[in-house]
Amino acid sequence: MDDLCDDHDLKSNEFFFNRDPFIFKLIFHFYTHGKLHIDDKSCISLIAEEFKYWEIESTLLSNCCREKFYAKKDALDQQLNDEKEIIDKYNHKEDFGKYMPKLREKIWILLENPGSSWMSIV
Repeated sequence: MDDLCDDHDLKSNEFFFNRDPFIFKLIFHFYTHGKLHIDDKSCISLIAEEFKYWEIESTLLSNCCREKFYAKKDALDQQLNDEKEIIDKYNHKEDFGKYMPKLREKIWILLENPGSSWMSIV
């Protein structure tokens, strides 16, 4: 039980979950009414995180919310993927070999990024 909830009191049979109260309202509604809905104001990433925490499949979303959720989630996943590609591109290290690697790297930077130094302007 300790790995699921943040705190509990067995004497009073109370359990404490330190979760986002706005998103938990959606989860609580699902458990009490059997219908899973999302609102337009909540972050899709947080909603997906809560689904994972509470082990709720997103396929249980009501028809009125399912398409909206997947559209926003797909857009977010694409944006995160694009950002990862950009980060990977700029963090990529070229192999400049063993012969004068520092000089070769500087020349490569100079040619690939024309505005990277005053020499590239000349």
